[in-house]
Amino acid sequence: MARYPRLDETIGIRALGTLGNWQVSGGGAYSIFVTFDDDYQYMDRGTAQFFARGAYMFGERTRVGVEGSASLSDYWEELRSNFQSYSFGPFATWAVSEDLSLDARGGYVMYVYEETAGLPAPDDLSSYYVGLTASHNLTDYISHRLSALRDVRVGYNMGADYLEQFNLTYSITWRMMDPVDLYAGANYSWGDESQTGGLGGEQFDRLLNAQFAQPGL
Repeated sequence: MARYPRLDETIGIRALGTLGNWQVSGGGAYSIFVTFDDDYQYMDRGTAQFFARGAYMFGERTRVGVEGSASLSDYWEELRSNFQSYSFGPFATWAVSEDLSLDARGGYVMYVYEETAGLPAPDDLSSYYVGLTASHNLTDYISHRLSALRDVRVGYNMGADYLEQFNLTYSITWRMMDPVDLYAGANYSWGDESQTGGLGGEQFDRLLNAQFAQPGL
């Protein structure tokens, strides 16, 4: 999987409302993805994103509900097919104890592609996403998190419109002092990238990153 300098930024708005034990949230955002390498400019794009969630709360930190999202992506170079993506499914958050919580989500995801610059559109994709996250406070100052996620994302290689991947992520945070946190994390990913017209596509199985940071600074 290629490494390249890039700008990946998102700006948006989110609203949250509660009525009794019911909670509803929704919002929208716009993101830009810009590479600083001529070999990867086919990935440059803008994406409008929309999402909504509704849940019933069994307690302050335990809830069950449904979520949905939609996005419209427009590539700035006519080398890839523009597309829309849609997802829908249930989610749940369970406060097992004061220091341990579990989050689960899963559902259906669809990618719909458009014909671009006279090139035939790739076949639409029907797939799924599923994820599980465990968050645990070891002490008042140290917490860690383990998450497993299977989802669909935009492909990296030319001719590969999407990839279906599994991610395993672990992170630990030390609240040294306000506002300074010390963070360490690692992410492992494996899966398959689509292949169109004999171009692109690969199977991958690798450590994506291991990092240390001070996000509170």
